[in-house]
Amino acid sequence: MERYNKIQYAAAYARYLAAGKSRWSVHSPFLYEVIEKVIRNKTHDHKLAPLLRWQDSLRNNPDWLAWEELGAGKRRNRRRINRFYRQTVRPFSQYRILSGLVRFSEAREVLELGTGLGLSTLALAAAGGHARVHSIEGNKALYDFVRIHSAPYHSGNIEFHHGRIGSTLALVLPKIGKVDLVFLDGNHRYHPTIRYYDLLRPFLHEASMLVLDDIHWSRGMEWAWEELSARPEVGLSVDLFHFGLLFFRQDLEKRHFILRY
Repeated sequence: MERYNKIQYAAAYARYLAAGKSRWSVHSPFLYEVIEKVIRNKTHDHKLAPLLRWQDSLRNNPDWLAWEELGAGKRRNRRRINRFYRQTVRPFSQYRILSGLVRFSEAREVLELGTGLGLSTLALAAAGGHARVHSIEGNKALYDFVRIHSAPYHSGNIEFHHGRIGSTLALVLPKIGKVDLVFLDGNHRYHPTIRYYDLLRPFLHEASMLVLDDIHWSRGMEWAWEELSARPEVGLSVDLFHFGLLFFRQDLEKRHFILRY
């Protein structure tokens, strides 16, 4: 399913705004705690300082990398690192949410599907505690670059893995065991997203969290989000437009929230 064009994406965002509710309409104590301690909490921003330094390094790096898209829109070419950085960098608030979810959940085993330039990787690793981040990247040039050059910007709690996500997951998951938090950002298409989730499912537990990136990237991603939100093992699903959050606690009333923040 092709990515939405600008008009379609704007229409998806308009639908989100129309349906979305503010935090004051949330009656789930658990979700309200997530909002206050993760989404709106800026008191731990200093822990993301290494990420900001890594961003500066990428922003000023004019070197070329051989580039191969393994997800949606497969193609081969070269890109300058600083240009690719400008195309993929997120608003700081999204890195804050990723780091905050790791801290809030006290996650020990964190899994990222799609390393890219390692920006979200460093955000996940910056939460501190005992979190260990496993990040899978299919592009060998990106994998080598980030694994080597990001080392001064994290505390050594990141393990990088190279390979196609599906086959690499089958190797990595048994070594990790139970996964506490997953950031799924590897392939923005319906079928791969569902396949990755099905591979992950036996390794998730009731306290696990799954963050699905770009749930409104295309109609296919919206279908995947709707299907996963409806799965019986999902207790709570939250649409933040750029992210979709899935919680598996069975003591929560099964609800779906569209939340403006």
